[in-house]
Amino acid sequence: MTTKATIAATAIICLLIGGAGGYFGRGLMRQNRAFGPTGNFQGRSGQNGQMPGGLPAGQAGGRVIGQVQSIADGRLTVKTPNNSSKIVLVNSTTTYQKMTNGSSEDVTTGTQVLIMGQQNPDGSTTATSIQIIPIK
Repeated sequence: MTTKATIAATAIICLLIGGAGGYFGRGLMRQNRAFGPTGNFQGRSGQNGQMPGGLPAGQAGGRVIGQVQSIADGRLTVKTPNNSSKIVLVNSTTTYQKMTNGSSEDVTTGTQVLIMGQQNPDGSTTATSIQIIPIK
């Protein structure tokens, strides 16, 4: 991948993450207005280096960003930017998105993706949404 393509991919990923964070954060702010200046986090501090809610500090739970390495039997293996692999489970309720609506056929080996979902106890993630990131 060329330097320009790498910079473009990084910028797109940052914009997608920032946009998703702003979108979901705005909804949480609306829900928590009645709880005071610290919102819904009063009395819910994490333990042993965890954030409130039990997520380890610095981890995003069910978010996976990277390049699809393999596809088989409702599972994607995604290579993350730090060169580790993450198993993502897909099912009939998983939505696929790109600049226009997408489908499971749009995800092929080598596709850059941003996956939102729920992290499972075994370390895999069950996808609820897959954003296809066009790289040119």
